[in-house]
Amino acid sequence: MASDCRDRYRNHIQNSEDRAAGPWKKEEEIRLTQIVTDMTVKQGKDMDNDVFWSVVSQGMGGKRGRQQCRIKWYFLQARDFDTVY
Repeated sequence: MASDCRDRYRNHIQNSEDRAAGPWKKEEEIRLTQIVTDMTVKQGKDMDNDVFWSVVSQGMGGKRGRQQCRIKWYFLQARDFDTVY
């Protein structure tokens, strides 16, 4: 129950007045990719397990929440996979 409250706050309430909603701009997708790459690949870490989404959200200027960033990241990975194969 406490974790549900914490997650609700982090995912929906924290910085909600500054958070963007709706479709992502291309610049946001590029910035998300840069942040995740800097956090993982450039440090020899795993893109699937070593991403701190709250840090990514902060890197996005708080304009996208941690859950938005995580979902978009996995969507971009699936899209890239479909393009390659």
